[in-house]
Amino acid sequence: MTPPQSDETLLGFDAREMWLTVGSREVGPGGRPTEFLLKTDVDDVLSADTMVWPSVFMFIVSLNCGSQLPLPQWVGMNAPFWEDLDALRNAIPPDFDEKHPFWFVAATWHTDIGFPNEEKQHGKILGPHIGPTRPERRSSAWRLLGFDITGSGISGLSNCGYDASELDYLAKEWSSDLNGYHLFDDLERAFEFRKLTNARVPEHAPFFVIGLWLIAKSIPR
Repeated sequence: MTPPQSDETLLGFDAREMWLTVGSREVGPGGRPTEFLLKTDVDDVLSADTMVWPSVFMFIVSLNCGSQLPLPQWVGMNAPFWEDLDALRNAIPPDFDEKHPFWFVAATWHTDIGFPNEEKQHGKILGPHIGPTRPERRSSAWRLLGFDITGSGISGLSNCGYDASELDYLAKEWSSDLNGYHLFDDLERAFEFRKLTNARVPEHAPFFVIGLWLIAKSIPR
């Protein structure tokens, strides 16, 4: 398959929880109800959407102060992703202990129609936005976790329910394209699913293809 002609820009960084294991969650693989999933035999459900894969800044954690991790008023124009990776790292206390493992991740925005055309879709400019990041570019050392499809920060892949009339045929068509994190490995298929999702969930359109990359895993102390 010939790769699509596409552009990529780095949106920012986050620290995402990895202590809520599949076995400890209440509903479905990765904690998602099955009507939100096209594939259920997965290791976990990861997403750019923090309602699906929460940021560590969303939790009350067992630190000495017993309070929530402080979140600055401004982390970047593509919140919840931080524009500065070092600032993100410095915001997590050294005593964020082994009970709360997490992954540092990067998010990238991918387009096959050009960023100006994406920003003008449906007459909305809700983001994502092209802006400065530190570092400026994605490192080749970061490992691809997969591609999500989001609109207004909501995942059209794992957070926009599939009704009974569409779940079976969509799962049959798309489940084999999803990896163990319920994300796309193939960028061209992600672009195709974006088009489908714009039509299927117009209330959250336009949708965008967002890549998730593993930078590093936290090291238990």
